[in-house]
Amino acid sequence: MDKKWLSLIGVGIAGLIIGIDFTIVNTCLPEIENSLSATIDELQWVIVGFGLLFSSLLVSMGKLADTLGRRKLLLSGLVGFGLASLLAGISHTPWLLIFARILQGVFASVVFPCGTGIITHSFPKKDHGKVLGLYSALIGIGLGFGPVLGGIISQFWSWRWIFFINAPIILVSLTLCLLNTEESKSDKKELIDWYGMIFITLFLGLMTFAITQAPDYGLLSKTVGISSLLGFIALIALIITERHAPAPLLPMHLFFNKHYMAALLIFIASVAFSWIIIFFAPLYLDNVLDYSPLFVGLMLLPLTTMTILIPPIGGYWLDRAGPKPIAISMLLLLIASYLVQFFFGVNSPLWLIIVGFTLFGIGWGIGNAISVPLALSRLENTKDVGLVSGTVMSAMNFTAVIMLALTGTVFRYVEKYYLTGVLEKSHITLDDKHKAVLQSLLADPTHGKDILGHSAPQFAAIVTSHLKDAFVVGFHWVIGILFALTLAITIAIYFLLFKSKNSVKV
Repeated sequence: MDKKWLSLIGVGIAGLIIGIDFTIVNTCLPEIENSLSATIDELQWVIVGFGLLFSSLLVSMGKLADTLGRRKLLLSGLVGFGLASLLAGISHTPWLLIFARILQGVFASVVFPCGTGIITHSFPKKDHGKVLGLYSALIGIGLGFGPVLGGIISQFWSWRWIFFINAPIILVSLTLCLLNTEESKSDKKELIDWYGMIFITLFLGLMTFAITQAPDYGLLSKTVGISSLLGFIALIALIITERHAPAPLLPMHLFFNKHYMAALLIFIASVAFSWIIIFFAPLYLDNVLDYSPLFVGLMLLPLTTMTILIPPIGGYWLDRAGPKPIAISMLLLLIASYLVQFFFGVNSPLWLIIVGFTLFGIGWGIGNAISVPLALSRLENTKDVGLVSGTVMSAMNFTAVIMLALTGTVFRYVEKYYLTGVLEKSHITLDDKHKAVLQSLLADPTHGKDILGHSAPQFAAIVTSHLKDAFVVGFHWVIGILFALTLAITIAIYFLLFKSKNSVKV
């Protein structure tokens, strides 16, 4: 076989693993929660830790690869990703797992853009559409079937194998890339916005920490206050830096362009909000409906497979009808999905869940298809395609990180106050002992249930009977937030697209 095709297979395997890693962990969250006695905020960091570093470093690592050599960085990224996966698999505490996931995000941000660069260098320009399409398809397949694979592994082995399985597959990819890829660099020296990368990472990390820790430390606590203040300072520094950087990570003037903002809002409503849905959905299916890990993975298929099936249809519709009707239709599908999910309860029928998830999956797939093309549709300088598409993807990922932290915190507050209210209505006085049990139950479910078993029978019976109700109420609040924001985005999109005439000037 020709070396360039073996190179494509090697790079494609790496892209497939990264795609799988985005979604495979979500199915296993209930098992990780029980195995490591993890809290909701720690589970959030398992997802956010990967996404935060991946999205923060993606553009910069792509430019660094163009400067230092794509093959060299690709091989380094593959080795690092494999070792980080092994560390995740042997993790015995939630924070060690979070650290490993952060490392995975760092090395994934190296592998992903290097793969694209190597493919375009290896094949003639006339084949770029075909081979890049294959690369994207493999990533999409990974995203789509990650939840099912996670369910199978959790059902028959252990959640740890979702990470261990990466090592031999990465080894195959590494061998193929080592033997068949050629070194390539950009003809011009790429400018890297190091300060922008540092400040955006600090801002997201500090604000995410402040939001997720607020239920534990208190909104007015010194820890949350200092973290929020430092995050705000990092944001100010980011804005100042990006206004004067020769090659900014987030060019500020783009955010004043109507078509760019429309594309970004569509991306946020579909892709960024999907982070929240695929975080809470497995927990709901396991904790409330008591589905097995395998069945949880199968139930997520209507969500994830739509990201494979729908984008070609969405792209065709965009070319034929323009952005206005497809954007509004996509947003209405998402709103309809949220209305269905409002009816999810402790005894929801299977068909209702499938309908709710399928509607969201179709909207997610359409958003994936049209966001970047819409951002580029009024681009005057075709040399800046990479800049505009990269910034819209980065801004979407940054929003996803903050939104997951925010909705998780709201969920924890609502769940706690619901249970507290139930106990008060049952005329149970919440003394320090009862408060400690309740706090332990919500913060560390596995340990909390053990303590609950040794509590007063009346107290234990009432709390146990309402735990699922508390989860559902918290979940409904999360859906309510997404519903309200999507409705606001729909209104904004109407005015941006139906009155927009300007171009993206970069």
